[in-house]
Amino acid sequence: MEKFIPLLLLILIFTFLFFFLIFSDNHPHPSKENLVCTDLQGFYDTGKETKYLSFEFTSSYLKKKYRKVESNIYARKMFQFIERCPNLLELSIENCPFLTDKNFKLTKKCLKIFENLEHLSIINCPNLFDESLNEVFENCVNIESLCLSNYKNFSGKALQEMCFPDLKELELTGCENLTDDSLLTILAFHPNLTGLYIGSIPNLISLRKILERCPKLRNLDISNSNFTNFEDIPILNLEYLDASNSRIDNQSLFKMTSKHLEYLDISSCPLLTKPPLHFSGLKELKIGGCNNFSEDLILEILKNIPALNSLSVSNSPNLSENFFKEIPVKCPHLINLDCSLCLSLNTDLFLEIRKNLKHFKVDGCSNINPFVLLRSVSLRS
Repeated sequence: MEKFIPLLLLILIFTFLFFFLIFSDNHPHPSKENLVCTDLQGFYDTGKETKYLSFEFTSSYLKKKYRKVESNIYARKMFQFIERCPNLLELSIENCPFLTDKNFKLTKKCLKIFENLEHLSIINCPNLFDESLNEVFENCVNIESLCLSNYKNFSGKALQEMCFPDLKELELTGCENLTDDSLLTILAFHPNLTGLYIGSIPNLISLRKILERCPKLRNLDISNSNFTNFEDIPILNLEYLDASNSRIDNQSLFKMTSKHLEYLDISSCPLLTKPPLHFSGLKELKIGGCNNFSEDLILEILKNIPALNSLSVSNSPNLSENFFKEIPVKCPHLINLDCSLCLSLNTDLFLEIRKNLKHFKVDGCSNINPFVLLRSVSLRS
């Protein structure tokens, strides 16, 4: 028996070393510069080389109900991943219901890393409130873009007294508790914003006051908004505008856009009847659901956009076959086309139009032979 003791000790030593290397925070594996974590049960090569770290969890994480102990374990493991990335520049945390005010406690090592962040996204974390972010924001001294999309409990308090000198992009889409007063207070500290995304916020009313706080604005999202008064808004030189499903009118659209515009989404805007035609530099246009536009008007618009490479006319069942025949003529550089729910589009037109396209979306086009669609997909793949 005694002769097996050295062998047993050797096995124990190797077993200890094996588990130490596996679970040690200072693991020797080379890290990846860009890393996406989709499951906290896995092992990821985070380290000094990691510049971009994203936690994007599946729907199973959102559906699950977490016990307090389990939530704390998940939160701590997430922060351990972050601690291993001392040179992190971009962090995204998405779909994390296990994060709560009580377990969102960052270590000094974590907070030090936040000082270097340039881009921070916290998206759809339903159990976090403003108070959780105070300490985070106080350490984000170099932040350039901040995204808090679908942050249902965010009222703006955590940002109202913060000043990020380098902040250029602010995305608050879907922050339902945000009001005019809280947003205006936030904007007062950030006059250099070039991008503001405030779609799907029902309590916002005064667009004029908001835009007056952003004199350098180039990108704006007011989609699904309740703004009703577009009078007296300042003249803007936007490059990106998403005003889909809003009550923007002809005159307001003219004041908010310029020849520098590259992206425009005016889908489902009931008050638009004749949009301006000065979009010569436009690259992407979404105009679906605007059934108050005539075919001739849309074709006239397309004629004045020679550089257009992406077009959406989805949800426009009244467009005729002749309209679709004219698209390749009016848009010679088009590579992306969305014609979903356009009922006049048939099999022959589909085969003719798709020749020069990279992406052609035809969901709900019931007059296209489904076997032709299947063959088209298999050939492209």
